[in-house]
Amino acid sequence: RPRPPRRRAMPPQCGRHRWPVLLTLLLVPQRAYAPWDMPASERRLVLDVTFESSKDYDITSAYAVRGWNTTEGHMVIRAPSTTARHGGAYGMEVRVERAFAQNFHAQFSLPHFMPRVPHSLYQLTFWAKTIGPPEVMPEVSFMDVDNGYDWVGGDKLLLSSEWQHIAMEAVPTLPKHKMHEIQIAFMLGKVPATFYFDDIQLYELDVYSPPPPSPPPPPNVLLWLDAEGGPNGAQLVVSEGERGEVQADLSSKQAAHEGTYGFELTVTHAFAQDWFAMLSLPPFLVTDHLRMYSLTFWAKSSANPKPRPHIAFQDEDNEYAYISGDYISLSAIWHQYTVNLVVPKELRAHNVVVNIMVGSYEGTYFFDEFKVSNTEFVKPPPAPPSPPPNPPPGILLSYNAEDYVRGLVNSQAWPEGVMSVLPQSELASHAGNYGLLIEVERPFEHDWHAQVSFRPFTPPDIHHGYILSFWARATPQGSLPSGPLKVVFHDADDNFVSLKQVQVPLTADWNMYQVDLAIAPHRQGHSIVVSFWVGEFAGSYLVDDVEVTVTSMFSPPPPAPPGTA
Repeated sequence: RPRPPRRRAMPPQCGRHRWPVLLTLLLVPQRAYAPWDMPASERRLVLDVTFESSKDYDITSAYAVRGWNTTEGHMVIRAPSTTARHGGAYGMEVRVERAFAQNFHAQFSLPHFMPRVPHSLYQLTFWAKTIGPPEVMPEVSFMDVDNGYDWVGGDKLLLSSEWQHIAMEAVPTLPKHKMHEIQIAFMLGKVPATFYFDDIQLYELDVYSPPPPSPPPPPNVLLWLDAEGGPNGAQLVVSEGERGEVQADLSSKQAAHEGTYGFELTVTHAFAQDWFAMLSLPPFLVTDHLRMYSLTFWAKSSANPKPRPHIAFQDEDNEYAYISGDYISLSAIWHQYTVNLVVPKELRAHNVVVNIMVGSYEGTYFFDEFKVSNTEFVKPPPAPPSPPPNPPPGILLSYNAEDYVRGLVNSQAWPEGVMSVLPQSELASHAGNYGLLIEVERPFEHDWHAQVSFRPFTPPDIHHGYILSFWARATPQGSLPSGPLKVVFHDADDNFVSLKQVQVPLTADWNMYQVDLAIAPHRQGHSIVVSFWVGEFAGSYLVDDVEVTVTSMFSPPPPAPPGTA
């Protein structure tokens, strides 16, 4: 229940000085906080967090305040705290001992609530003060938990060393938020300081107002772009002086996958290189090098032949140095594509730009719903294999099973499934007498729980491409179809992180498959391990004549977008 307004009693001996004091208060500039007294009929109490009961801070309580932070800084929350009390016996103390890169990297959240009607208006009030820098500006955000923590509303706060009663601007909710869980998060990690909070209350008001503009994305969603509110930082970048022609409509109704607008690019005359015309997205921040950064988007194209745009990740903080990328094949039907990025520790806290290079193919391209997230961690690498003899000159890796050397092939399997590996099998031979036979008798929980890896090889430089070639086929187990073989490249000198993953759809007939690999500049001199992940489906995989060779020099990475020098 709402507690009655607190009123401050004035000493009797000060009564004759009351009017001068009030006049002085009226002449002082007021901060952005509301008085205690508001008509009770105009609002309904939704949340009341006073820290007087264990339900507000005990981790076992469903209604407790909860904290979250990344690893580059350090935050401590103490509740209940007598030092942080304003009214009653206890409050909550939040101490940021080491600053974080962004405010939202250290936060605490209130219990979730649900809007009951299509249009609601919510006002958050609380007492707060800070000890530390003279002016600290944390952020408060309302987020839709049931819609990927989509931002609903919020604002920045200006705190001081004196207790203030903050009454924030009311936050509206829309019909899409009805019966969704809404989370309120206090984000305060950017400045080392000590914060005191008490008597946090959320009210539902009777008045509706239009929603505020879009804010930065919530944690784990680093970039979201769907063209509904305009380009929002996306831009067409064309190299000056190059022959070719491209047009862009960054609020195109024809390019909408869901919603009203999308991104449309039309290449009427092809350029000499794909990076001479590209769609450049706003940068996102690398918060943790142990996480996998996944770019997902919907796309289609009317180009003929089928185009292969180059999706490139570039380091904005290092003169747009090329990090990694991949080519995707588009068709005339909408498909969702995913391109993963694994970054080294050196790129932590750097801004990364995604460029979609379309200059090499004529036609019309449609893109929508770009999203960069880092919800998943990088999967564990296989154990390093034993070093066998060097391959013949000109070939970085060679395996044909005819002259097998112990340690050339290594296998690793988790205990929930069954896999057997025979490095020299007559049944698996394509050319010669022997080949590599991999049999998965009982599937595993994940494809990477059963893997076969070859000895590492070291690329001589970063200016060439490298081609993995092999012959393979698959036979199912009983009536169940065999699954695809996943080819994975690991960096043996960087904790065996995954550099590239490609699914190869094997058939019952022998076919030769090729997978290309480019080496980023920061990985020069590193050893690379090739692995086959086969744990997801039961069946037999027959592999022969595995080679890694050097191919012709790759083109240099694209130039930085204009205006960034």
